[in-house]
Amino acid sequence: PDDHVGAQAGLPHYRFFDPMAEPGNGRYLSEDYAFCRRWQALGGKVHADTRSRLDHQGLHTWVGDLPRALAARAR
Repeated sequence: PDDHVGAQAGLPHYRFFDPMAEPGNGRYLSEDYAFCRRWQALGGKVHADTRSRLDHQGLHTWVGDLPRALAARAR
C-alpha cells in the first residue's frame, strides 16, 4: 500500500511477504509459503531447519516441533 514508510519517503518498496493464491490450483498460500514459492520461481532453493521448534503467533499460537513430528512419523 501507499502508506508504507518507503512509499511516503519516495523510496522503492517491495512486497515480498504478501500471501498469494497458488498458480494452477488457487490454493491460499500464507506469507511464508508464498515467499518460498516466489523464491522457487526465481530458481532459488528452499531449505528447512529440521532441528528447531517454531511457534507462529497470530489470533492463535500454533506450536510446532518438527524434530518430534519426524521422529513420530518414522516409528
